[in-house]
Formats: sequence, structure tokens, C-alpha cells
Amino acid sequence: MKFEFKNHNKDWIKRFDEYQLSVIQGDKGDIIERTNYDECEMVYDTQTDNIVMKPYKHIVIKGSYEMIQRWDRGCNTSITRRDVERYRELMANEKIQSSPGFYENTNDEAVENKQTFNIIKMELTNDVVSPVSGQYVIVCDHECQAAEDDTRLVCVQAPVAYSSQIHLLDIPAGETRTVAKQKDITYLFFSENCSISGTSIKQYDVKRLTSESVDIKNESEDICRIIILQR
Repeated sequence: MKFEFKNHNKDWIKRFDEYQLSVIQGDKGDIIERTNYDECEMVYDTQTDNIVMKPYKHIVIKGSYEMIQRWDRGCNTSITRRDVERYRELMANEKIQSSPGFYENTNDEAVENKQTFNIIKMELTNDVVSPVSGQYVIVCDHECQAAEDDTRLVCVQAPVAYSSQIHLLDIPAGETRTVAKQKDITYLFFSENCSISGTSIKQYDVKRLTSESVDIKNESEDICRIIILQR
């Protein structure tokens, strides 16, 4: 396993309830590589054991990265065309698919080269509250590589039952959006400085949502990605 992204500040790590959120930063070319899932809780797809519900989440909040799943070597080389097609079926309705900067190679390219390849950018993707994309992965070697300097990701660690309940909302600079509580326990992570009813919320803060809804204003000059954790 290779991990070249860095956590630069103790305040970038948030531990609460049964969650851990870590903001990590990488410059162009820096890599996160995973070659096994031995320590992970595995929930398999109903149609193939070569696809699992992703046991962790990497959510981009700044910059962009390339994501490669490869089976020409490593922990699992038995991936078939049907596995690739099934993976793409599971991904087909995810919000990331409509993101302007999103790219993925074709099924034929994936089968021929024995790898899927995606480009994922921080941009205004989740204009309404939407389930986090990337719910499933192929069980093989994974490589995440920063595509530009100062790319930042939030690594979310939580039981699979909770990680499947993560939602995102993107708020343009200077604008306000409403988040409604859908479940009794709801936490909000703020990727930029915000305010709620005039009260300042610092970048990377986590707040528990206690009211039925809140109006969040993005006080920064960049898109703010709200990560909604609920159970």
C-alpha cells in the first residue's frame, strides 16, 4: 500500500460517534494505492463477488484526481467483462455521471487494458442533496493519483451501513442552500467557511444537525461541499 497524500493539521482529522473524517492533501502525481481489502468490512454485490460496496469513501473537496482500478496484476486478476459491465450498471445513475469534468474509459477499453480509468474533479456536481457517488468498487488493485497541485480529499471511515447513507450538497460561493434532516442522527461537514443564521462555521468543522432544517451560506470564494452523514 502506498500513501503519498498528507494530513497537514491535527484539526483536519475529526473523530466522533462511529465516524472518522480525515482531510488529506496531495500535489500532482501523488498517489494513494490500495492492494488488498483484508482489514475491511466486505458487503458483496448480489450478482458477483468481484464487486463490493466501497468500505471507505474518498470525497474530493479541492482539485482533481485520477482513479484506476486494475487487474493486470495484484490481489485479483480474475475480473471479467461481465464484472466491468455490472460495475458500470451500478454507477450509471450516480450524480458524478453528470459532472462536466467527469471522464471514464469505455467498457471495451477497460477489458482490453484490464483497468477502469476515471477523472474526478471538484466542481458544482451536487446542485441538490444527492447520495455520494462511488458506492461500489471492483475488488482489485486501486490507485488514486492527484491530477493537480493541492488536491484535497476527505477520507470517510464508517461502518458500511452508515457509509451508504452519505449525501453531498454543493453550494456556490456566496449562496445559501437548505439542508433538511432526514434521519434522527445527522452530521454536517463543511469544506469551506460558512454561516448558519449569522453564526460562523469554520472550514472543515463538523456540526450535528439538531433542528429540522438549516440554511447554510457559503462565505468563501470557492464551491463548498457539504458532506451529510446520517443514520
